[in-house]
Amino acid sequence: MRERELLIQAICIDATGNPHPASQTFGGEDVREDYRGEIYRCMAGTRMRYIMEGRSYDCAQGEALWYEGGRVECRPQIARRPCNERSLLRRFGAGDKRVRIRDTEMREARSETTFSGAMTMDGGVGQGVY
Repeated sequence: MRERELLIQAICIDATGNPHPASQTFGGEDVREDYRGEIYRCMAGTRMRYIMEGRSYDCAQGEALWYEGGRVECRPQIARRPCNERSLLRRFGAGDKRVRIRDTEMREARSETTFSGAMTMDGGVGQGVY
């Protein structure tokens, strides 16, 4: 089990491929370890793309980025009043979130056996050397 601190950046992509800022659900950069809930949301009709450790991940339309128990994942957005995402953007703005992630690192054990030796063949059918 390994623990590490990661920075997450999120945007929302509309149907034409244009990016829009993702709405933070609370202010500040740091996400408490005991926090359980949405950390980013997107407006209706858009889908989320977030970047973590230099890799890009996409959520489906209608999903929010959720943090719980040291894990980050896409989950269906919690139903909120209309224009909630715009209010969140006005209140907290767009920004990065820092989370503590716990995961298990899997490594594949691999071994290879080689035989090193000499083989001498002497004789056989014909036994003539030209």
